[in-house]
Amino acid sequence: MKSGVYAIIGILTGVTLCSIGFALIGVIAVISISLGGESSGNSSLTFLGIGVLASLLGSLGIVLERYDKKIAALQYVICGIFVFTGGLLVFGVLPAIFFFLAGYGVYKDEKEEKQIITDQKLMVQCPYCKSHVPNGAVKCKFCGEWIVKKEEK
Repeated sequence: MKSGVYAIIGILTGVTLCSIGFALIGVIAVISISLGGESSGNSSLTFLGIGVLASLLGSLGIVLERYDKKIAALQYVICGIFVFTGGLLVFGVLPAIFFFLAGYGVYKDEKEEKQIITDQKLMVQCPYCKSHVPNGAVKCKFCGEWIVKKEEK
């Protein structure tokens, strides 16, 4: 569940840093206009707004983890890309890193879950001591009881 923690940190840092950038560029634009210049911050504000929105959409990945881990991993990577570019690179670097880590974590968790399921299919439970022994075992190596009766062999 580390991926969820990385996603939450990505959301918080993305919203915070992109909002700070949004405010800074807004202040610079207001100062520029008040000094008689033209506003050059509109496109920057739009990109930072996209960074904030992408950060908030990262919460969708947390929900998707419960249903499909591959889609959740893709969601985190897409959020990382949009936060990175929408955050005008400077403000989006840190949250993007956390989203990429979340995506990798989900991908890794899915692979481990598949391995556990495969391992469980290879093992059976001894009816006497309840230990796990390889599927097809004739005698339990833990308690010494015959799993398959001698006449069944």
